[in-house]
Amino acid sequence: MPVTVHIPTALRKFTGGAQTAQLIAAALPDMLDQLGAQFPDISRHIRDDRGEVRRFVNIYVNDEDIRFLGGAAYRFRDGDVVLLVPSIAGGATSVSAAADTSWVAASAPASSANLGCAFDCAAIAMNLRLRARALLTSDAGFVVSYRGPNADRVPNDASNLVTQGMMRFAAAKDARISSARVEIESEIPVGVGLGSSAAATICGLLLGSALLDVTADREEILALAAEMEGHPDNAAACCHGGLVFAASQESGGVIFARTLLPPELRMLVIVPATAMLTRASRAVLPQEYSRADVVHNLQRASLLAARCFSGVGVLDALQQEFFRDRLHQPYRVPAVPGLAECLEVRHPGLLGVYLSGSGSAALAFVRAHDEEIAGLLVEPLAARGANPTVLCLRQDEHGAQLESIGGIHAAPAQHELFARAAAASEDVQCRS
Repeated sequence: MPVTVHIPTALRKFTGGAQTAQLIAAALPDMLDQLGAQFPDISRHIRDDRGEVRRFVNIYVNDEDIRFLGGAAYRFRDGDVVLLVPSIAGGATSVSAAADTSWVAASAPASSANLGCAFDCAAIAMNLRLRARALLTSDAGFVVSYRGPNADRVPNDASNLVTQGMMRFAAAKDARISSARVEIESEIPVGVGLGSSAAATICGLLLGSALLDVTADREEILALAAEMEGHPDNAAACCHGGLVFAASQESGGVIFARTLLPPELRMLVIVPATAMLTRASRAVLPQEYSRADVVHNLQRASLLAARCFSGVGVLDALQQEFFRDRLHQPYRVPAVPGLAECLEVRHPGLLGVYLSGSGSAALAFVRAHDEEIAGLLVEPLAARGANPTVLCLRQDEHGAQLESIGGIHAAPAQHELFARAAAASEDVQCRS
């Protein structure tokens, strides 16, 4: 009987890129024989040495699992549509010959979004990194371990954003990752507006591509990350490094412009002990804005972008007025006592200060007198019991990347700590 077989993306390297095969088959063994005859390289990835369908390959007929239709005894009918779905897991030969015996590793930087006036439009990557590695296993579910700040805010099961990214990339390739061991080491505080979720998501997407042995360009990774994140600014900065202005296209995907700020620019990140979850901080924003407030932000965002992309005298051109905002900071800042006063600090070496992402951290661009400015920024928060940490960071120029397996143990980013140490690291492990 005439049958159309759809080849998933992960297996198309064995069919010369062919997406479908038109076959005349009576039953499953006959169909697999013909598929193997047409594409010899695909057979060993679908059938074992005994000719049986490998246990990680699922076969659907008209969206119904063939096992529930009788398996090998099922007789095809005219027009049947067959879909091959590899379920990527350890313990068997996978789509990638080495996938279930090799660790894969990735890393991604922290990022700070909004820059005050450029709400949901701009972000800058910073030299704190999240590193993750993954190994496919034969056990059911995911085993996730995390070492880094705020371990109590990080889920250690399949809901972890690293594992979510792995599964999302697999789904985009018509495959499935169902079990893996995932190890995460992070320098990025969680829940304070420093892009920890974007870094975890993008690391997961990169790990998914490596586990499937599928080459993914950064634009595909960015598009998937923006889809999962819900906005493109953190995702673009994390993926590409540097300073980006970004927008989601109506047709899908992300368009962005990227530049690098002068290397002598430093960033002071003031991190209160209090977290501010993005969902809650979004809830406090109004549904509508006045024309005056929107124009206020557009004027400053346009000037900020023009100055940063000019490449000429950027540090001399930046000023606090560019970072003033009326769309989100007035509604979010009151949740953290002392933060409003922190954002009003002025100093000749301070180029601008704003609420980082949705908060609760603030970020200041400085060109000199770092420690003096740090003390001024911390004072109003400390006086109200916010117990802030201050990190002195620099721009990350490289963005997210796949790493060698040793990469997860690479030296941490070099940054100064002007206040108390960051939240104590913890090791947590559980199985989903």
